[in-house]
Amino acid sequence: MWAGAKPATLCPWARQRRLVFEGNLPMATLAQRVISLSAAVTLLGVSISCNKNPTIPTAVLVTEDKTGTVSPGGQDSNDVTVNYQYSGTDASLTVKSLTSVATGAALSITIGAAFGSKSFDGSCTRSSLATAPAAVIGSEYPTMGGIFPAGTFCLNVFDNGTVTEPVNYTVTIRHY
Repeated sequence: MWAGAKPATLCPWARQRRLVFEGNLPMATLAQRVISLSAAVTLLGVSISCNKNPTIPTAVLVTEDKTGTVSPGGQDSNDVTVNYQYSGTDASLTVKSLTSVATGAALSITIGAAFGSKSFDGSCTRSSLATAPAAVIGSEYPTMGGIFPAGTFCLNVFDNGTVTEPVNYTVTIRHY
């Protein structure tokens, strides 16, 4: 207490101050203040983190070779899995090689190649937006417009009227 002051004449803030300095603050009040301060800091942190824009990862290009055999009048399919989930992406296909099943000799014909969707029975339904009806060996055929969301699709290689004997193919696919 200050010299000459009487407890009855102290103003309210002085009495409160005296209680704090003398250690008479009830523990429940101190605990409530600590909890309130902790809650305020937590809410502030949550509100700051909620206002940030999410970081969208960059799509990673995947290159893979698909192989199979196409007979005259026939077709063959392989699965293609697109993993990028944040937007539609494009893909491309390149016929890498065509060889005779009987002799192993390289063939210089065109062949049909397309991306498509898997049907309920497991067959591949070609997309008109992603079909190269006369794919030339070594030429890349890209899609445009981000037509592939994440999911399982298919590559369909088919006889376009040029296959006269069973043909082994290798097609390189680039997708995300």
